[in-house]
Amino acid sequence: MLKRTVSVRMVAAFSIMLSPAIAFSQQKPPTVLIQVDVDTAYDDSPRSLELIEKLLDKLPSRTINVPTGTSPSRVILDNFRVSKFSQDAVSYRPNTYDLIERSVLQLNGVTRPEDLPAGKLRIPGLPTKALTNFNPGKALNALPKISLFGAELMSVPAGADQPADLTLTGEPELLEAGRPASQSTVVDIEVAATEAAELFKDEGLSELIRAFNYPVTVNLATCASPDPSGPDRNQQPAAPVFATLSPADATELGKMMGEAKRQTSVFVLDTGWPSQAAYQYSRNALHEVFDFIWSSKLKLKPPVRGGAAPFQEPSNSHVKSIELALQEFEQQDPKDMVRVVYMPLTKEQGARPMLIELLQLNYLYNLAFKSRFSTAPTGVDVKRAREAAEAVVDGTIPAVWSGQEVKTDKAVIDAILALGKSFAESKQGAFFVNESWTTHSEAFQVYYPSPLRGLVVAAVGNSNEDVIHAFRDFASRSLLHKDTVAVLNTDASGTRLCCTSVLAPGVENETFAVGFDGRVTSATCDGGCGTSFASPRVAWLLGASESLRMTTLDAATWQLTEFQRLRGLRDATKTGLGTFWLGPLQIIKREIPKS
Repeated sequence: MLKRTVSVRMVAAFSIMLSPAIAFSQQKPPTVLIQVDVDTAYDDSPRSLELIEKLLDKLPSRTINVPTGTSPSRVILDNFRVSKFSQDAVSYRPNTYDLIERSVLQLNGVTRPEDLPAGKLRIPGLPTKALTNFNPGKALNALPKISLFGAELMSVPAGADQPADLTLTGEPELLEAGRPASQSTVVDIEVAATEAAELFKDEGLSELIRAFNYPVTVNLATCASPDPSGPDRNQQPAAPVFATLSPADATELGKMMGEAKRQTSVFVLDTGWPSQAAYQYSRNALHEVFDFIWSSKLKLKPPVRGGAAPFQEPSNSHVKSIELALQEFEQQDPKDMVRVVYMPLTKEQGARPMLIELLQLNYLYNLAFKSRFSTAPTGVDVKRAREAAEAVVDGTIPAVWSGQEVKTDKAVIDAILALGKSFAESKQGAFFVNESWTTHSEAFQVYYPSPLRGLVVAAVGNSNEDVIHAFRDFASRSLLHKDTVAVLNTDASGTRLCCTSVLAPGVENETFAVGFDGRVTSATCDGGCGTSFASPRVAWLLGASESLRMTTLDAATWQLTEFQRLRGLRDATKTGLGTFWLGPLQIIKREIPKS
């Protein structure tokens, strides 16, 4: 008998989540959308049988009504297009049939097919086998069908002692507009976050599934949030701002940026839009990316969008300090070659429509990617993608950012990485994502496209801890991955500033990290100093360096090359945190110094 791997304690969680009282409340409980890609050719090959066996054990079952006198073989043929009695039948898949029959017997607590009851019968949630005869020249057949297991239609049967007994009442909603002969299906399963975490612990299943979203708690990489003045991104603030550029450096930077030929983007995922100017600028830049995905990748017309809501100050002014930290750099970039694009991680400041479109596009992008963007998704697919996006934005992402900590959703990070990479590729360049916050490594997985064609620039935080051994994401990735740059808060001498966290000793040479000054309006950890502000400065300088690149970008090796370039710029005479310090013009210049 196949084993279930999810703990019994989860039954109560599902019973609560899916109770009628909650299911019919005005606000649906937050769920995680698990997506399973299934090759539904079911050709009885060892590879196909291995996949089916795993899916039969893990997918939710469903309940159907079986008329009296219906044979088990008829039930399996009608629901899965599989048979084992006539070798001439297109449905003849004897090995697949045996696996499905065994699962049906197990789900209904019997050992022989003839003992299966009439009336209500539980069967696996496995998608139906694809049609054998199909037109390979029809473009839509390359696009997967979508089989939706909605949380509101699932329950745990009475007497069940396994949470994997989660059962869908009736049939899953099948979206196959224009492609009934598609040879694959994406199964969308809405489950509780705790159940999703258990699924990802199963190594045999984790390679088959993908979490479209997952709640994530992030902590700002500063001790407090000041309220700096100067709402305009080019206006001089009343409070003095620590300069990281000397007058000579500022002049040299302005000269270099005046000669830059390539525009790059730095996406800042944070507490909101810092100012009216940044609000308008970021919205326009994001819509440019969105329109590119709609038209060039999805082959669809961009939607008609409503007007922008009037700008309101962010509830948490952390992002305003980021804007101040970047001000001295942006003033030396008259041609706007480094585009700083702010993306809120909450719905405040009217961000809900932007977040929904971002996640909708990522859903469609992943769907169309499976057909290598050979055909446009249908209107049904667009509607489904928007429903999935709305469920995340309204179910998980908070209305405002209050305090140092907020629970948002990793779907926003996934979408920025996927769409940012595609947009950068169209420009034959790279892009950068700044994360001025930390989170503990959990079961959720952020998906990094490979090659990413960009870098995540992550603050290490200000907790006086070793982020590598503390598994503090995303800076901890800097040791084993070359897609993330960890940023520490130090001065040129390597002096530790504002309680900056650190990296594991002894592996400095293998860690993709930079030390930079994170002082903005203070030299103490009171909100005006932190890795929160060192990190976007490094991201901007890396973007400036990319804008000056004159050679063709090799996407396969670019990240490694950047790691080697920055490591080669370190001062070998320094020790401790001074090992990681790089000056602003060092980061920008492309040449690797000769040893």
